[in-house]
Amino acid sequence: MSVPVLPRTPVRPPYDAELCALLVNSPPPATVTADLIESLRAVPFTAPIEEVLSTRALDHRVVTVPGAEGELTASVFTPRGKATSGAGIYFLHGGGMIIGDRFTGIENILDGAQEHATVVVTLDYRLAAEHPDPAPVEDAYAGFVWTAAHAAHADELGIDPGRLLIAGTSAGGGLAAGVALLCQRPCRSPRRRPGVRPAGGRRDVPGGGQIIPRPRVIRVS
Repeated sequence: MSVPVLPRTPVRPPYDAELCALLVNSPPPATVTADLIESLRAVPFTAPIEEVLSTRALDHRVVTVPGAEGELTASVFTPRGKATSGAGIYFLHGGGMIIGDRFTGIENILDGAQEHATVVVTLDYRLAAEHPDPAPVEDAYAGFVWTAAHAAHADELGIDPGRLLIAGTSAGGGLAAGVALLCQRPCRSPRRRPGVRPAGGRRDVPGGGQIIPRPRVIRVS
């Protein structure tokens, strides 16, 4: 009896028929080159934030965050009428670290914020190729430091520091994991941020003396 010879390379299963139609009508580029980035950035991946908020009972304000090489822009979303400290989500958007902004993919996060009375902080981190690694994760970490430092102040964020979660979609999930790893190390960044000092070899302490919490991390698909 002969023994069938199995192929050394597994055969890739076919795409789902619905996905095939999508790919035919909107084929993604096999390689993203520098000349394609601007056109990709011009595509709106999320509705305007005013439209997103029109169906959600959330207050929105814009804040500036000190980064490794200048100020960064972030948004804070607070459930309307929220009066007590509670959970918080620090959100990092997707886009391959080359496209997107702090509102990209924010809808599901804001739905959860409204349902569970949760404050959301989301950051515009620097994008490649203009700002290669480690710029995105440095900015993501700087935003988390700011969020942790301002969490407990009711007049600023009103977040319980022990209930601060970090979340990200796609590339933002990778940045979220990077931030969590940096929070475990005495020296987390190639260029240490001013005003951050070691805390007994465990974690760093912002200038005000508050220990940065170790965040829970989720990746939002």
